[in-house]
Amino acid sequence: DDEGALLRHGAVLLRGLPLASPEDFDAFCTAIGWTTSKLGGGGTARTVLAKNVRTASDEPAEHTIEPHLDMAHNAAFPHRIAFFMLHGPPRGAGGETVLTDMRAVTTDMEAAGLAEEFARRGGVLYRKKLWSADRVGHSFTWQRRFFSEDKAEVEAQLSQLPGVTWTWTEDDALLFDNTLPANVQHPITGETLWFNGAHTNHRDYFDLAPHINTTDGSPFDTFFADGTEIPAEKLAVIRASIWRNSRAAPLQSGDLCIVDNQLAAHGRMGWTPGVDRKMLLMHFA
Repeated sequence: DDEGALLRHGAVLLRGLPLASPEDFDAFCTAIGWTTSKLGGGGTARTVLAKNVRTASDEPAEHTIEPHLDMAHNAAFPHRIAFFMLHGPPRGAGGETVLTDMRAVTTDMEAAGLAEEFARRGGVLYRKKLWSADRVGHSFTWQRRFFSEDKAEVEAQLSQLPGVTWTWTEDDALLFDNTLPANVQHPITGETLWFNGAHTNHRDYFDLAPHINTTDGSPFDTFFADGTEIPAEKLAVIRASIWRNSRAAPLQSGDLCIVDNQLAAHGRMGWTPGVDRKMLLMHFA
């Protein structure tokens, strides 16, 4: 069955479903019966399109998003993700969906000694800064990332996340951080898996993205939990394993891809600007 296939492979592709709109996507996923989840504080800009439906990412077309695990920097994260290709790009234009075998990455991290090193140092420390939309013109604002204009509501969301500490600056920026292990146990299979955002939440990801202005600093950064820097060569080992264990899937309009957020990382290749490509997303607890 599809549930078993998802646990075996980490992702399943459904093609030929009668889905043509965000509302269709929402209705289909709601009928599955999984509990929907809408978590704030993520590193990707998204737009709400229907009750539980958002764009997968609002990053520029030419920007390749390296494979990652959604909200792995939070104690609360979606266990499953549904991606719906509303408008698929033509072949040859780019825009492929990238899927990564995290079982293979976990094996690599153990062989490289990184799983043991992160455990010995206490895990991963995440430090984040989101500015006020009233003071900046980019999307790294607490209003955009927490889907709220109300600071009290943002604080209520933060208070539900174990281990998160936060403070507000004089110019209404939000500073918050938390520490999490680099590995987690899968709730169904019992496997211990590499599950973190050490590479995609590190400042070099943001510094090297040409569309992100880091003049005032990077919005996210990562460290070993003891506060020491993660060396560039160790981040390179992580990235090399992730890309080596990834495959690019050219999804078509109407395709629905369901991903186990611990067994498979996901990303996307950039595509030709001006080409129509629109991917939608729903998270499940």
